[in-house]
Amino acid sequence: MTSPNANIEAIYPVTPVQNGILFHTLYAPDSPLYIQQYTCRFDGDLDVAAFTAAWQHVIDRHAPLRSLLTWEGRDQPLQIVRRTVTPDWKLEDWRDRADSDEALEEFLERDRSAGF
Repeated sequence: MTSPNANIEAIYPVTPVQNGILFHTLYAPDSPLYIQQYTCRFDGDLDVAAFTAAWQHVIDRHAPLRSLLTWEGRDQPLQIVRRTVTPDWKLEDWRDRADSDEALEEFLERDRSAGF
């Protein structure tokens, strides 16, 4: 059986900025203040396997993209860096949608509302 700590690379106290963001997020959980969304449109064929593999490489290389904060039941919040993280990729093909601009705005709003 694998230890639950086997996927932990490092544990740090949160930085003052992270602590402030956590405070504001807990105080106003519906605020979009710290959520940034980026979109881009691809023309032509997209090699989905290569695209997700490239992003996985970025995640593997950069610890902040493998980090989480934990605070409940602790004396102080902690930042935990995982050794590996595999995103839950969600693929949507909107090429044939006539309402893509409006649908994208609705999708982004639902995504923001879902939080982390």
